[in-house]
Amino acid sequence: MAEERISGDQDGQSIGKPYLSRRRLLQTTGTLAALSGLGSTAIASEHDTDDHHVADLVPASDATHSATTSGSWTDPATWDNGVPDDGARVHVPSGVTVTFDANPSARLQWVRIDGTFRAATSRTAELQVDTLITTQNSTIQLGTESDPVRPSSELTVTFIDRGPIDESWDSERKTRGLVAVGTVEVHGAAKTPHTTLAHHPTAGEAVLELEAAPTNWQAGDALVVPGVSPRENQDEEVTVASVSGSTVQLAETLEYDHVPPASDLDTYALNLDRHVRLRSESTEIKRRGHVMIMSPGSTIRYAGLYDLGRTDKSIPFSNPAYKESEIRNDGVFDLDVNDNRRARYALHYHETGPRTDVEPHDATGCVVAPRTDGNGWTGSPGWGFVNHQSYAHVHDCVSYKVFGSHFQTETGVELGSFVNNFALRSTGSGDDPDFREVVAWADHANRPLIDDYGHNGVGFWLHGPLVLNEDNVAAGQRNHGFAYWTRAIGDYVPDEVDDPAVPPAELDREIEESDIGRHRGTIPNVPAPYADDRPSEQHNVAPESAGPNVAEFAHATDTADDGTVFVDEGSIPLRDIGNTAFACGSGMEVMNHMRGAGSQMNGQTDYYGLIEDYTAWNIGRRDGESDLPDTRIYQNGDLSFEFPRGTGIGLAMRYASHLKVVNPRLIGVGEGVGITHNMRAEGLVIEDATIENWSSGIGALTDGRMEIRNPTFSNIRNYEINIQGEQILAGNPTTKLWDVDAEDEIYMNPTDDVDTDWDREYWLDDRRVYFEDAAPGDTETDPRLVGGRIEPGSSSDQAAPSTPANLSSPAHTESSLDIDWDASSDTGGTGLDHYNVYVDGALDHSVAAGTTATMVGGLSGGTTYDVHVTAADGAGNESAASNTVTVTTDDAPSSQSAYNGPHPIPGSLQAQDYDTGGEGVAYHDTTSGNTGSAYRDDDVDIEPSTEGGYNVGWIASGEWLEYTVQVESAGDYDVAARVASNSSGGGLTVDADGDAASASFGATGGWQSWTTVDVGTLSLPAGETVVRIAADASDWNLNYLTFASASSDAGTAETAIDVGGSSDTAGDGTEFRADIATNGGYTASTGDSHE
Repeated sequence: MAEERISGDQDGQSIGKPYLSRRRLLQTTGTLAALSGLGSTAIASEHDTDDHHVADLVPASDATHSATTSGSWTDPATWDNGVPDDGARVHVPSGVTVTFDANPSARLQWVRIDGTFRAATSRTAELQVDTLITTQNSTIQLGTESDPVRPSSELTVTFIDRGPIDESWDSERKTRGLVAVGTVEVHGAAKTPHTTLAHHPTAGEAVLELEAAPTNWQAGDALVVPGVSPRENQDEEVTVASVSGSTVQLAETLEYDHVPPASDLDTYALNLDRHVRLRSESTEIKRRGHVMIMSPGSTIRYAGLYDLGRTDKSIPFSNPAYKESEIRNDGVFDLDVNDNRRARYALHYHETGPRTDVEPHDATGCVVAPRTDGNGWTGSPGWGFVNHQSYAHVHDCVSYKVFGSHFQTETGVELGSFVNNFALRSTGSGDDPDFREVVAWADHANRPLIDDYGHNGVGFWLHGPLVLNEDNVAAGQRNHGFAYWTRAIGDYVPDEVDDPAVPPAELDREIEESDIGRHRGTIPNVPAPYADDRPSEQHNVAPESAGPNVAEFAHATDTADDGTVFVDEGSIPLRDIGNTAFACGSGMEVMNHMRGAGSQMNGQTDYYGLIEDYTAWNIGRRDGESDLPDTRIYQNGDLSFEFPRGTGIGLAMRYASHLKVVNPRLIGVGEGVGITHNMRAEGLVIEDATIENWSSGIGALTDGRMEIRNPTFSNIRNYEINIQGEQILAGNPTTKLWDVDAEDEIYMNPTDDVDTDWDREYWLDDRRVYFEDAAPGDTETDPRLVGGRIEPGSSSDQAAPSTPANLSSPAHTESSLDIDWDASSDTGGTGLDHYNVYVDGALDHSVAAGTTATMVGGLSGGTTYDVHVTAADGAGNESAASNTVTVTTDDAPSSQSAYNGPHPIPGSLQAQDYDTGGEGVAYHDTTSGNTGSAYRDDDVDIEPSTEGGYNVGWIASGEWLEYTVQVESAGDYDVAARVASNSSGGGLTVDADGDAASASFGATGGWQSWTTVDVGTLSLPAGETVVRIAADASDWNLNYLTFASASSDAGTAETAIDVGGSSDTAGDGTEFRADIATNGGYTASTGDSHE
């Protein structure tokens, strides 16, 4: 018998025996059903679908046309009754392959695939069908990885409108779309789905400058340039007129400015066109198509899903999993069962197994959007990309104009990832995010409590922590850009879990099915090792890992017969990396995270859930918003803590625990709060936050531990940090602040609601802080404290950090050496601050905490050095020395000499052909190693150039390069440089034989967007001499320099154009080539070019 433990706290209620097992409950009520495949057991509900039921809708015996042999769709010999015609019911039997090539097909009632349905990839074709169903062991193949649908072709599947769905045939309305139980393989031509812009476009412009040349963008493609205003929808739908490199000419001019509040923030363009298209014919929501994938391992790449989905998030769904008998026709929830069925979405991975031992789904480069040919199409009425109890990777996708939620995990146990996706524009219900939640104590008479989420207008809604969310963008959302609701809906139990409990502690009646939904978080539904990479690769919470593990503090655990420990997913930390929200009502909300982790986690913040490098800008309520509440901290001490869920929030934490936020950048519009929480948030750590242009900065009083380190504030209307006592429902708050700037204000107001029996502590730079009215007599004022006083004296932290371990030196040159080591930890309270690097016993330099590798430079060749490292905390305590590494640098070159030279003048100097001799002799570079890993193996950073050959990049101010040249004759030479800079511009000085010339330049729009700048004139003697190029600024690239005799006329000026020649091809196929001669002149030639 498997062992099970229920522990922790759930919404303040004790969780313990007696209990009635969930499985026993469902067995006795007759509602337990085993779903097909992959070892899962779930509550049976009307939206659960198995392959037999699906296949029964389209029996092969009812087919009017069956394929009798493999062949072409349009070949009558393929069929028993000729090529399928209007109204046909088509069957592709097992063992038969039909290649679809009709344009268009007849208007078909249904197609059932038991064999293989393959599309021709080199021609335009359209399948018109009401319902397309594939069964087990079948294959639908719309392009392959080696043979995708061509950019010159278009393959369309249109789900036609044959009138209202026939409920006498399909009582649960599963049809009208693609329902796939077999293998699904879709490969459209690769296409850049979305890209950042090199220039922020403004009203009146008709050109987009992209960061890089896009793949397969064509004239006629439909683009969207996302609006940057949260006040109104300023998204602009435009058409590509032409593409040249990274420059896109538009057929229309822009109406709005698309300029963010800081120049280093990104703007974007999204391409909505794909060469494989699945689309609805009808504009009526209840008559549109949907895509449901029901077997694991599907591949859908570069496909467009246009106006798909029937589940309407503007109203509740009509077939809830529980409470249906209580709420049906109650005056609030008056929907008939088929009015708005759930699970009919644009792309829906439906219960294919949330386990790592199955093949994951792959959706890459796809788009969910309205039809791109206009005609009143509005997008998806419900959700876009949906992972429901499945394992799926969704990467590089675009979702545009979805009502409820663009990227959704449905239950909470889902696995996989959302990476580099873009969610743009949601309408949203205007309801509170949890307005339709089932809760045990709520009176459902005023709202439909059915566990219906993701309706409020969000970019990414994650119902669990196990789908990695990384480098995504959410824009134009009515409510949140990102929402985590990490407590699973109670409809999944792994087969290995013997007896998950449903505690009835607060109920005075017999347990019933509706209680399953009311006790989310008590089912051990995920193998604990799935937490192996949470919250980071260095700090995880899986069993046998360092630090606390999830099995120790989870709400519920179960040990299976094979020894695998299962835990509830709500106890696993989330991991959110590099995501961006802009022009949204709010940025991010975290709800129900790690409830119950409690004392196991206190003080061990490295194991908290992680939000890192999160950016939110232009966050605020839209004009006319009257439904979603705004959030603010009032100076009389009031804060509507029950409403940090509406608009005007950079990041909110509700009913959640143990969250670490590192390096967030939050920019508002002068209203709302940068970071806040409700009355039941516990354990929040904020490090290196940048918070700009809000009414208030941070709400800094949670239950348990609250830490804020090194915040940066600007343009905060009221107070930067707020410590207020109202409506905190559980006790013993500890708030610790470090490195708050002298001009920032910390507002302290105990209010009348604080329970005076709490043990509370407030600290600022390791000194105790008190509310002013309760401060001891020896406390002092501090200019940062408003309503508070601070104890006198210095830091109470006297404990040094742990010693850095395993110091090593993996590489060295004649002038530098690299070192790395294992991180230290600090228990004294002030936290790790930096590491000191010592060379031969003397301090060489320091690096910030979080950095465990550095370079020691400026060394002599052929010399032995002893190096060690120490760690220091915020109070100045320094650890013992690490182990010492002894390193002997490489011998320095004996002399400087030309590389591929001497280089003739007049002529060119390719940047990468600097002299040999090494660091400090032929060049000076501030970093160790060749960052670009190209051409030469030393410390100069070299990469391939788009103009041919190579360029020197990653240039830093103070670096220099030298070149030995051979000057043909004494005289004046005009010098020009071929340069590029993404955003900041650059500058250089060229000197030789005592003469020098300098130039500076602005941004060119990209690291490979090249321009030529005049440097000036140098007077050079005849014969061999050395030219030095010195960097006067950082962040630019150098391709080459040209030297032309100042006395030469324009017709004979000697310049260099490129390395090794360059070519272009005219539209008639004639190739033009310019070849560079060594004397700096040029010859031109033409020749035929053929593919």
